[in-house]
Amino acid sequence: MPKHELAELYLNQRLSLDEIGRRVGASPQTISRLAHEYGISLRKGRRARTIIDRTWLYEQYLIHRRTLNDLAREAGMSATSMNRWAHIHQIPLRGGGGPCHQRNLRAPDEAMAAPAVLRPALQEKGGWQRLHRFAAVAAHATIGSAAVALDLDPGALTSQIKRLEHDLGGQLVIRAQRGHPMALTRLGTKVTDAIELATKCP
Repeated sequence: MPKHELAELYLNQRLSLDEIGRRVGASPQTISRLAHEYGISLRKGRRARTIIDRTWLYEQYLIHRRTLNDLAREAGMSATSMNRWAHIHQIPLRGGGGPCHQRNLRAPDEAMAAPAVLRPALQEKGGWQRLHRFAAVAAHATIGSAAVALDLDPGALTSQIKRLEHDLGGQLVIRAQRGHPMALTRLGTKVTDAIELATKCP
């Protein structure tokens, strides 16, 4: 989104970050970050009304490894409120010793600790990141809208999903067609369930 369009929607039309995000298929946090980059001052409002997008929080906290305090500052809320959003979205919190799934699944020689369906994707570097991104994509109607929400190139995201489909031996999603949103296959559902299970500490 170019600066003049964001300025028109936010400053002249007085739309909220949530409303702008819904228009362009991005999270309010992404719009806030873009406004900051463009030097557009945000209005001071009731912070308690800020809605945290699950995909954004999942990606930033579990994949990009940012802290809840850092994310809370970006969203303009307290760390306690951000922690509450993590619980609302059922996002597992990292412990003081680091995330259990990183300890158990990150290295190829420890891939056997993962659910069996995920193991083929964890044999090489980057497998766990691809799995997490696939889980985030599953919440969207199209790969394109998921790419916008995740701040990723659609082509790169599509390539990562194809790589997972190759590694896991089957189709994970049925691509969106006219009048029909993207849907998970039976294998895709099994994989997302296994990812959620694997992110929880024993």
